[in-house]
Amino acid sequence: MDIVKDNIEDMEVVDPQVVNGNSLVYDPSKQYTWDGNVVFELSGKEFGLWLNSIRAKVSSKEAMEHRMNMECNNVIEAIMARGVASGIIVEVPISTKAE
Repeated sequence: MDIVKDNIEDMEVVDPQVVNGNSLVYDPSKQYTWDGNVVFELSGKEFGLWLNSIRAKVSSKEAMEHRMNMECNNVIEAIMARGVASGIIVEVPISTKAE
């Protein structure tokens, strides 16, 4: 795994677009959306930063434990589905009267 050690301050800053006399400026406290067909371009430096960050997360002990937990959950769900389909596991009836 290659580690990118470029300085994030060296990345290109884009001037804000002006629409109807208002500057469009990104505000991280707001939520944004975009069309699914929009293409985002990353520089090699940006992609390397993103890739190394993701690799560090998915190779962590916690991520591996989470992945194993998800696999265990899938196994249990499959066992439950087979048990219900075969009739050895039945749904608990909902009581209509107060106990």
